[in-house]
Amino acid sequence: MDNSKLLARIEVLSEALLLADASDIDIFAKAHDEFLELAAWADRCNLTAPASALRGACELIERLVLGEVPEPAAAADTIIQCLSAIQHVARDGCSASDARFPAELLGAGAQQTGADPATRGKSQTTGTVSDRSLLPEFISHAKNTLSEIEPLIVQAERHPASRIVSQVRRAIHTLQAEAAFVGLNQMSAALRATEDAIDRAGGDQLPGGILDAIEWVRRSIAACEGKGDDAGSPEPFLTRFGTEPIETHDGELQTQARVEHPSETDPDLLREFVAEAREHLDNADIHLLNVETDPRDSDAINAVFRAFHTIKGVAGFLALEQIQSLSHEAENLLDKARKGELDLQGNYIDLTFDAVDMMKRLVANVDCALSSGAVLASEDGVGALVARLHAAVTGHPALQSGDAIAAKGQRKRVGEILESAGNATRSTVESALAAQVRAEAPPLGELLVREIVISRAQLNQALEIQKREGYTRRLGEILVASGMARTDDIYRAIGKQHNAAPEPIGATLVRAGDVSAKVVARALRGQRQQQPVVDVREPVKVDAERLDKLVDLIGELVIAESMVSQSTELSKVTSQQLARRVNQLDKITRELQEIGTSLRMVPVRATFHKMSRLVRDLAKKSGKFVEFVTEGEDTELDKTVVDKIGDPLVHMVRNAVDHGLEATPEERVGVGKTETGHVTLRAFHKGGSIYIEVEDDGRGLDREVILAKGRERGLVRDGDALSDREVFGLIFEPGFSTAKQITDVSGRGVGMDVVRRNVESLRGQIDIQSTPGVGSKFSIRLPLTLAIIDGMVIRVGRERYIVPTLSVHRSIKPNPEHLNTVVDRVEMLTLQGRHIPLFRLHRLFEIEGAETDPLNALVLILEDEGRQVGLMIDELLGQRQIVIKSLGDAMKGIDGIAGGAIMGDGTVGLIVDVGGVVRMAQNGAGALGMQACGSAA
Repeated sequence: MDNSKLLARIEVLSEALLLADASDIDIFAKAHDEFLELAAWADRCNLTAPASALRGACELIERLVLGEVPEPAAAADTIIQCLSAIQHVARDGCSASDARFPAELLGAGAQQTGADPATRGKSQTTGTVSDRSLLPEFISHAKNTLSEIEPLIVQAERHPASRIVSQVRRAIHTLQAEAAFVGLNQMSAALRATEDAIDRAGGDQLPGGILDAIEWVRRSIAACEGKGDDAGSPEPFLTRFGTEPIETHDGELQTQARVEHPSETDPDLLREFVAEAREHLDNADIHLLNVETDPRDSDAINAVFRAFHTIKGVAGFLALEQIQSLSHEAENLLDKARKGELDLQGNYIDLTFDAVDMMKRLVANVDCALSSGAVLASEDGVGALVARLHAAVTGHPALQSGDAIAAKGQRKRVGEILESAGNATRSTVESALAAQVRAEAPPLGELLVREIVISRAQLNQALEIQKREGYTRRLGEILVASGMARTDDIYRAIGKQHNAAPEPIGATLVRAGDVSAKVVARALRGQRQQQPVVDVREPVKVDAERLDKLVDLIGELVIAESMVSQSTELSKVTSQQLARRVNQLDKITRELQEIGTSLRMVPVRATFHKMSRLVRDLAKKSGKFVEFVTEGEDTELDKTVVDKIGDPLVHMVRNAVDHGLEATPEERVGVGKTETGHVTLRAFHKGGSIYIEVEDDGRGLDREVILAKGRERGLVRDGDALSDREVFGLIFEPGFSTAKQITDVSGRGVGMDVVRRNVESLRGQIDIQSTPGVGSKFSIRLPLTLAIIDGMVIRVGRERYIVPTLSVHRSIKPNPEHLNTVVDRVEMLTLQGRHIPLFRLHRLFEIEGAETDPLNALVLILEDEGRQVGLMIDELLGQRQIVIKSLGDAMKGIDGIAGGAIMGDGTVGLIVDVGGVVRMAQNGAGALGMQACGSAA
């Protein structure tokens, strides 16, 4: 910056500040950037004190903008005084030592950079983090990225390949964009220079010095975490790259403009982009729903902004022009929302939803092109949508604000530093703290000396005059009259007297002679160099197929351990030590099994959030007002179950909105309800199962309409007496629909049969409860896991079966008074005044050689959907943790059987489906018996 331009900018800034009021926050926010540039200029000219004062002014402006200054007018005067002093230096040739910079600014500036070059280097390395809340996420991702890059670089050096070079370049490009986003500008510029060097190397080669660049980035990240020293300048590896470093106006490194993205794109990179983009867009949907509820939810707005920002950066690298242009305009709109320049509601949020939907289609086109090998298809509506976004952005001019204000973290206190370094004892520090509490406001003259308004000699001279005059005039009057101080200086000092804060502990220790000023200065420098330690969680991504393999192997281990511990050879061994070791092996195996199972468990939150977007779109399309509530989002399910339950939930939620709720808000009001319908999606644990419920407060299911449709389709015979549960169950029949008209939402009768088929494939059940005029509730009961269960091993004849332990209520040896028969067809148990149906497992499964006399048998009291039934067996062999095995397609869907398990002796035992067994027994009892069974239960 030449001197004439510098002076012109100072003059313009000076005029703006002189005309401004302390409440003109926008003007001071703009001045913040100008002061930063002036500070960088002073650094380059080795003007230590001016640079410190200018940075002190920046800090004061930050506090003024944030409303943390008790006297804004005095703060504004201090800032103007600093600018006046810099004018004397730049325009009048005044030396830095003679210019009168406000003393409080010199102190404040020192806490940021001071005269210590090492500290300035530190701030350049880490940069100004524009959003500290993003820093942990960036650090975690950056460390993972670096650990992936280094092996690729080594591999490329041994076996050069353009594919590996592309992977390295893309990873560095992503890291560069993220560093820029969180405000680590020097790191971003160094990475951009590295990226350019890779482009210049071309082909299958990487430039020399790239590992040095990666190591520098690693050290910089450690410095950001507060776990390492300053990484130093990136100049050594930039020199090897042949990059000419230049200084930007903020003193940070910048390189030449980067080259265009390569003409050929690696399919693997595109596949990774598709997967990541879909994840970002799914999350964007969730956060936009939160914004719709609360337009000022800054966390949600920032999350959506980051999604588009990330997609834009990668799309630019991959030459996906439509995606890049759309994400760029959406990012601009969201940026204005982040800055509070518009509220993301009404047309604005609808426009953002449109951008998300269009982006999903564009990403789907990329996926389709990859799968089919066809040319990438474009979307006709992208141009119009981009234009709408641009119009929304330009319709509200952007306001410049103090975005560059640095976030501040917690620092270690000076007393703690002195104590930990052995320069002060605990008692000395506590005494100084007590002195701080007792300290009174300093006299006016002492305060003026501390503020460097007057010298100690001038104070003594004024006090002597006051004494000679018999104390007829105040000290301030004497100082002003003699020209030693200005009226403003006196009033400002008096104000500080009234609002005096305790003296810094370092100064108190020095005044008491406990610690030297040099030691305190060193402690202050150490405090300035501290970076807040960031708590970074580092999740490990594991391929789902490998996780499934691990769980399967744990299952095989459980089977092998069971075969050993239950072997007849081991039972003959009398060694107590061996028995303890076998028990320890069993304990460890069970713990490993539980951990393996927990690895597969994931919350249903993501699936529920997708339903939120579905409800919003359906309500808008149908003109209904719908309040959608989710409960139990943190309920965990086996990942396989979560993946397969999505489609059934889509159909159930769609039916709740389209068929369950009344057709119009007016219809709801007409029947005494609020115009807003309510749909609730909840998940919870109960009795070893997971329940997922979809409940609405609509008109309920019409039993007569369903029956009439069932008779029309031949599903019900005239004269059949069906319970509500059986009638409602008709809606699960293929093609069954009571809708009067077919819409693009529903009415074709192809939804609920899919729901039942998918639920039953997961060994689950679905139930319906409905009250006309009140609403309906659809309940899905699913097993907690598809891999492992706790089971009771039973024997019937020579066959062994496993009954899930959570379904077993108790077991009894029946007496004659327990047994009776209803209408000569259904056997019942009478226990504690209750009648419980009794089923013989050997009859249901046609097992030979089983006990037929109930008095010689054992009865398990099982519970299914709140009903209790008795199951007659021969013997209870014990409790085991059972690894569920599929019976294969040939034996799939057998009534009453949920799967198989390998027993301790290597034979196969069948797992009993309690609900299926009850249904088999009821169906076999006939209509009369079923009615008796239902009434008795």
